[in-house]
Amino acid sequence: MLWGWAGVLFFPEQQVHFQIFTVLVISGLAAGALTVHAPDFTSYLYYAIPSLLPVGGISLLQGDTLHVSIGVLVFAQMLFLLRTGHRLNESVLGSLRLRYENQGLVRDLQREKTGSTPGSRGYSTAAPARSICSMPRRSPAVWPTAGRWRIWVWRGMTADASP
Repeated sequence: MLWGWAGVLFFPEQQVHFQIFTVLVISGLAAGALTVHAPDFTSYLYYAIPSLLPVGGISLLQGDTLHVSIGVLVFAQMLFLLRTGHRLNESVLGSLRLRYENQGLVRDLQREKTGSTPGSRGYSTAAPARSICSMPRRSPAVWPTAGRWRIWVWRGMTADASP
């Protein structure tokens, strides 16, 4: 809300270039905050709407064609950012959901591989000490070796795959 009022307070009457600069800064801050607030769309709503509404409103109230077009563009940008923020939020939450589902699948596959079943002596509900899901993400280096691709993964672990 503070950024929105800053746009109203720093909106000099006769200096159009400062007005345009203020609108650009505040709309740029709202666009930049989109990725920061992606996991929590509600917090983005509470940031973007109070920041952009006053700037767009005061631009519309000026009355001339330049200011009216700036106000319309600010509101169009706000709608675009809100729609994009909602989609980005769904994407992030879906990725997190899939990550935890995959961790459960990895644990189930490892139990099947070792032959452990619920109630048997070797069965454990704890995550394996070294699972692929818990390793830090690094970009792998890939090179061909004797008709197969060898993928080098962090900490020297290797996996072979057919090309």
